Amino acid sequence: MRSRVFADPPMELTDAERKRGERAARKAARDARKSLVQTKRNQYRRYREKAGDKYLDWPQWRITYLEEYRSGPLPESTRGGISAGDSLSS
Repeated sequence: MRSRVFADPPMELTDAERKRGERAARKAARDARKSLVQTKRNQYRRYREKAGDKYLDWPQWRITYLEEYRSGPLPESTRGGISAGDSLSS
C-alpha cells in the first residue's frame, strides 16, 4: 500500500514554513549522500511526521531534494516531469 503523504495536495505556506521544508529537503539530500539506505521517499515520510499540519508537498520537496543531491538546479524541462518513482541517477 502506498503512503498517502505522497498524494496530499499542496497547501498555502508562509515563507518561513516553505523555507523550513526546503531546508529539511536539502539536509535529507546531504545525509543521503553519506548513506546507502536513506531514500528520498523514506526521508520525506520522516519530514512529514515532524512537520505537523503545515508541510511542503511531495513534488516541491522532491525537487528541492534532487537539486541539492545533484548540487544544482534541475533543468526546467525536467522539473515538472519528475515522477514519484524517479531515481536519483536519471
